[in-house]
Amino acid sequence: MTKPLSLMLTLALLSTPLFVGQAQAADKGKKPDGDKISVMGKVSTTKTDVDNYTSIKLTAQDGKVYNITIDDKGKDVAKQYEGISVLVNGTTKKTGDELWLTVASIGEKKKGKN
Repeated sequence: MTKPLSLMLTLALLSTPLFVGQAQAADKGKKPDGDKISVMGKVSTTKTDVDNYTSIKLTAQDGKVYNITIDDKGKDVAKQYEGISVLVNGTTKKTGDELWLTVASIGEKKKGKN
């Protein structure tokens, strides 16, 4: 009984590099999650109370609406630029019919309300 077991273990150990190599090759061809962009647009939010945001949106100058990911940087955009235009740098991802923007950095705000 030990002979079949040791044979199975040997085969398992020998085949592991094959599977790892195939997984690494598959990862090399993958596109990163989202496209890097810079978008100028007006920020709008909805929230349940002072700092509890349920949505943060950026309406771009071309009319596209981006849902901003609600993380620390997204909340910074909401707090500082609600109701005004700002340049946002980040990555976009399309989920269904919606565009999502994860903020990497914030540009200069435009003077005045838009």
